[in-house]
Amino acid sequence: MIKAQKIIWAEKLFQFYMLRLLKKSFYSFYTFGEIPKPKNNLPTILLPNHSTWWDGFFIYLLNHCFFKRTTYLMMLEEHLSKHKFFSKIGVFSINPNNSKSTIKTLNYTAELLKNQKNGVPQICIFPQGELLAWGTRPLQVKKGIEVILKKYQGDVNLVLVGIKVESIREQLPEVFFNFSDSSTVNYENFNFTDFTNKLENQLEKLNHKIIYERETAKPFYSGKKSLGN
Repeated sequence: MIKAQKIIWAEKLFQFYMLRLLKKSFYSFYTFGEIPKPKNNLPTILLPNHSTWWDGFFIYLLNHCFFKRTTYLMMLEEHLSKHKFFSKIGVFSINPNNSKSTIKTLNYTAELLKNQKNGVPQICIFPQGELLAWGTRPLQVKKGIEVILKKYQGDVNLVLVGIKVESIREQLPEVFFNFSDSSTVNYENFNFTDFTNKLENQLEKLNHKIIYERETAKPFYSGKKSLGN
């Protein structure tokens, strides 16, 4: 597996590049509802759906604007091996086609949760494990999160993140997010079936709000002007 690194110059360079790229590629970014406030003394696991190439960038944008934590992100090894620069900003790999490598990654993730040398960590894991069309139902969720909690043996903040990209009102796409409340979970109280249902409900709520409550969406980062203006 490819382990994460944290190199200050790389993170600053990536942040500059990311913000410019997102501003150029999207019209605006919005949230529905309140931004969760994870407990400061506990590590956080973010669990978003994964239906666009951009999702990793979106997570780093959310951290830049709201969470401001030491962030790590799990990526498929076949992709990270082609873009190893990302390891310098906290991205690490998983190879689901190799059981020994997968176990190594899950052990490594649990160790990252324990390591507070660079601040209380926040780890993004895409529970679907692969890019899937937004409307794929039922959600195909992997059990890696359950294994990580078992190996970690402690409390974590758990936040579900719904993401949807829409191209309706503007020439450039708009991006919408909603969040679950931050819940404190551990291996003993984590229920995989309940978690899967909550993630699916999170997406259905987001879709409903985009269709019927779009005017309540709060912009938090503006992109490029488009022909829809």
